[in-house]
Amino acid sequence: MQTCFHCQAVLLMQQWKVNGAWCGKCMKPICDACRETALRCLGCEPFLKKIEQYAEAQMRFREVLSGWRGWNRAHRTLLTAGR
Repeated sequence: MQTCFHCQAVLLMQQWKVNGAWCGKCMKPICDACRETALRCLGCEPFLKKIEQYAEAQMRFREVLSGWRGWNRAHRTLLTAGR
């Protein structure tokens, strides 16, 4: 038993041998759903790459949010001082 390199779905190798797919870029077995994704020209997207992209997006979101909070705090201070 193996997992799909692109989504971590469990591949039952006996069934995969009959109608499974293979990613030519990463040279790993992939599931039927990922085969359809690869056929739509989205290419090779390993699971680890997806996790890294998600983590980077979360870090950028936190940076933006903390910057906004700082701006909001400063803006409120200015508004309060002007009263």
